[in-house]
Amino acid sequence: MSKFLPYCIFFLSTCCVCTIEAQEKEDKDESIFEFGGALRFNYNLSSWKDQQKERGGDFGYDMFRVGAKGSYKGIALNVEYRLYSDSFGGGFLKQGWFGYKFNAHDELRVGLTQVPFGIQEYNSHNFFFNLGYYVGLEDDYDMGIKFLHETHRIIYQIGFFKNAEELNFGNTTEVSASRYSYDIAGRNKEINQLNGKFIYKMGGGEIASVGNLLTVWGNL
Repeated sequence: MSKFLPYCIFFLSTCCVCTIEAQEKEDKDESIFEFGGALRFNYNLSSWKDQQKERGGDFGYDMFRVGAKGSYKGIALNVEYRLYSDSFGGGFLKQGWFGYKFNAHDELRVGLTQVPFGIQEYNSHNFFFNLGYYVGLEDDYDMGIKFLHETHRIIYQIGFFKNAEELNFGNTTEVSASRYSYDIAGRNKEINQLNGKFIYKMGGGEIASVGNLLTVWGNL
């Protein structure tokens, strides 16, 4: 099977991140704003593509992204837009949500936010990701509302997600391919989904006990 594997895949990335920090001295409310992005190219040489091997592989554009996140007086914002090549989905919003921090431990997020189920943030470490991502158990984002609580010992999240990234608001329209997350495709829809996640840290926090809860209201 090794002859069907690519000889090599390389990535060249350039990243730029700008951070602006300001502190309100009167109410001691720290405000942080970050702007960043990346430009990535891909060199590909695949063993099963004879003509590509003859010309020494291909070097081309892979992805460009821009993002911004910040908080001010308890109000938070996190947004990231990515532009891939057409064969990899084109342009789409990876994530984008507004939030409100009630205190140092509790926060509410609304918008296109990460589903509290499976691996967080993610476990993939290569260009092809891994099986968890493709079955929706890793780095999945849907449209909804989510509550987060985090202390030294206990972390839990619970959210209601109306649907996935719905871009075509028709009666029986198919799910758009211009998306980051993997969802149910075709004319089927992910609707009215309740997700929860609980983590208890034992000892010094090196070992964690993790539980996932998934409930779906509606038809898939």
